[in-house]
This record gives sequence, C-alpha cells and structure tokens, in this order.
Amino acid sequence: MSSTASLKSKIVNVSGDTLNLSFIGNGVELADGAEYEFIGTLTEAVTRGKNTSRAARALEALEALLLQSPAMIEVVSSPAVLVYDATDDVTKQISLDNGALIAISPSWLSTRYSSSL
Repeated sequence: MSSTASLKSKIVNVSGDTLNLSFIGNGVELADGAEYEFIGTLTEAVTRGKNTSRAARALEALEALLLQSPAMIEVVSSPAVLVYDATDDVTKQISLDNGALIAISPSWLSTRYSSSL
C-alpha cells in the first residue's frame, strides 16, 4: 500500500506546557505531549515562505528550543533517506528495524522504481 509517511517530519512538545511555535508555517500551538506532523524537513518548515532575515531568526528560535535543557521539543522523525543502487537499478529508502538499518522500497511506490521503466 502506498503512503507518503516517509516524506514527513514529526515533532513533539516535551516542555511540560503549551508552546506557540510561531516560526513554523503560519504558527502552530502545541499542548504538552502533542505531536505535529508536516511534509518536508523541520528546517524547510521553519524557513518556507520567509525572506532571508526572517528565516535566519526562525532558525535561531528553533535552535534555542532544541538546545534548551531540558528540551522544549524533540524531533520524532524526518523524511526518509533515499539511495539509488545503479547496479540493481533500484531506489531504496533507509529504515530502522529493531536497531538495524535496512534498505526498503520507498513507501509511496506501489511498484519498484527502475530507470528503464
């Protein structure tokens, strides 16, 4: 079954309080323990649609939240890493299964990719 889950990122509020993340998109309010999922990487979500100076300030705000002790937010997941095997002519995504890194077919493909198709 095809899915776009591997194209998304997810963060969770671990601050113990509600957070207003005004620098993500048009702003996101997250209750403690709440998750927020979006397409793309976290840095893309923070900088999307902003000019250079606003994007820089937004990245600084994100960095401050991630580096605080204790942390305010945690990154649960980010988009999958894709790799192409020229010998087998196939694209795979890296996945973690029971502590082991494995190569699997991309989740959004219902059939395997081949450059000859």
